[in-house]
Amino acid sequence: MADHNDFVIENGSLTKYEGPGGSMEIPEGVTEIGDRAFQYCKGLTEVMIPATVTRVGKGAFRHCENLGCVALETGVEEIDDEAFQGCFSLQHITLPTGMRRIGRRAFGWCIRLKTAALPEGLWQIDADGFSGCKALEGLSLPEGLTRIGENAFYGCERLTELVLPHSIKDIGKWAFNDCRGLAQVTIMDSVVDFSVFWGCTSLETFIVSPASRHYRAVDGVVFSRDGRQLIAWPPGRCRQRYDIPRSVMEFPASAFDRAPVKVVFAPKGVKCIPTYTSGIENCPCFASADPALTARVGRNVYLGPLDDLPKRQRRIAAEGFLAALEIGMPELEPWEDGYIDYIRQEYAAFEKKAWRNETLLRLLMEQGLLKPETAMVMRRRFDAERKTDLAEALDDYLAAHTDVNGKGMEERLR
Repeated sequence: MADHNDFVIENGSLTKYEGPGGSMEIPEGVTEIGDRAFQYCKGLTEVMIPATVTRVGKGAFRHCENLGCVALETGVEEIDDEAFQGCFSLQHITLPTGMRRIGRRAFGWCIRLKTAALPEGLWQIDADGFSGCKALEGLSLPEGLTRIGENAFYGCERLTELVLPHSIKDIGKWAFNDCRGLAQVTIMDSVVDFSVFWGCTSLETFIVSPASRHYRAVDGVVFSRDGRQLIAWPPGRCRQRYDIPRSVMEFPASAFDRAPVKVVFAPKGVKCIPTYTSGIENCPCFASADPALTARVGRNVYLGPLDDLPKRQRRIAAEGFLAALEIGMPELEPWEDGYIDYIRQEYAAFEKKAWRNETLLRLLMEQGLLKPETAMVMRRRFDAERKTDLAEALDDYLAAHTDVNGKGMEERLR
């Protein structure tokens, strides 16, 4: 146990620890553990904090790498910023009744922290509060919690289930991003921006409480309570195609942001609300017979004559056509020839894309559009990369296209 001479205490505030570490008990009467009082004390293994302490200061135990046990008695109301940041040996923490605030990065990067028991009455968890706690498994957010800050649980990859309490009023950006084990989330009315779940690659379903006034879930997809707006697609649900229900009148552009779905079919008349998204490359292809919709969404395929679209939209629609072609869309069949004609006209641009788009490459071969010089170079490259199927397909293509003298392309190009 620690010697009282190891502590510097001024007016009830423990401002500095000068001992060797080990297991210690904070003296009775201390009302505050001051900022950085134990910071970088690598010999500290266990600490007992009495009920007289109401605040654990900024960085108080920051990077106490061997601190494995913290006992907090009722009385502590605030754990300030970075208080236990980088305590790599800490595995369990039980926070006492009366706790009101967990500060910024308070438990950030406590990489072995498995469980965190949060008390009823906790008001807020600040930004990065538990960010990087990749071993965190047990988490119950208490009723009474009103705010979760940005990145609060970022990278907590072993969390599997989450229930958001009714009291939540604000969830900061990226609060649960990259929680890769999170498979199920139950929400009430609090979530406004569903991008807080980006990177949750196991999250295949949202559950909405029957008591929710704003949301409902249909097959794990979130809609407005009246069903007229599609709100969010589960970020871990992989699909070739999803048809937006005809009852839906609008959806935000971010609803499918980073969603692992290839094509989203939108009925005519559905409006897209412009919102922040992470980029066209992270969105699915949207298919619609409504040119107004295809003009407002990043990648799209227009289920109508391409001539009806402005020139600047035709290239985007043709690229979306390839995604739709890959999965097969009966609605697309009447317009396929128009898309193929457009690709023929813009061959130079599409030839460049064919190097990394197998669907496009096979379409160019099927239509006899691929230039022999390009086919030869591609075949050599795919051979070297051991992409056997493509190399053989190019062999067949070269063999099938002969000149009037019966010479194959390969022979002619030698």
